[in-house]
Amino acid sequence: MAQLAARSVYVDRSDEDLVRAYVRGDDAAFEEVVRRYGSGIKAYAHRMLRNAEHAEDIYVETFATLVRRREQLQPRGTIRGYLFTIAHRLCIDAVRHRRTAYAAIPQLVAIGGGRQQTTTSEMEVEAAELYRDIERAIDTLSVEHRQVLLLRTVHGLSTRETADAVGLEPGQVRSQLSWARKRIRAMVSGDQGNGSA
Repeated sequence: MAQLAARSVYVDRSDEDLVRAYVRGDDAAFEEVVRRYGSGIKAYAHRMLRNAEHAEDIYVETFATLVRRREQLQPRGTIRGYLFTIAHRLCIDAVRHRRTAYAAIPQLVAIGGGRQQTTTSEMEVEAAELYRDIERAIDTLSVEHRQVLLLRTVHGLSTRETADAVGLEPGQVRSQLSWARKRIRAMVSGDQGNGSA
């Protein structure tokens, strides 16, 4: 009960406050960080690796890294960006060492120009077909374009946070995201001639 009371102290606190409290040794602050960002980290890893067990490993190792770096923790930007940077690098390592195929299956129907409506069974079928088309289009993206698309569109990182996570300049992130979106739209609409733009 004391743990729940201590944890609730941080629910409305900023990431900056959480980091300061965590560095001072407050485990309740760490628990709040995990509560806020744990599911997003796991979802990102799962979309990158398409393997629940590997995603769980990335999730655990991301927060284990945070524990190991506790004393020298000074993340640039937000703790969210810092955590996704760690998770992203762990995913890249997992791909290199396990030769895991990259795949991303985000809910990106909007990129394809459609809406997820389920008012009729016909609409459900159309939405499912569009979703599959988007999945296939995402699978054709390079790792570089796919990771930017996932971090910006699915996980909502800012351009700066994404740039820090993947080691690019903000302008490069914007360019890659724009190209990825155009590529997906072109493939979903059947106009693949524009995919090389």
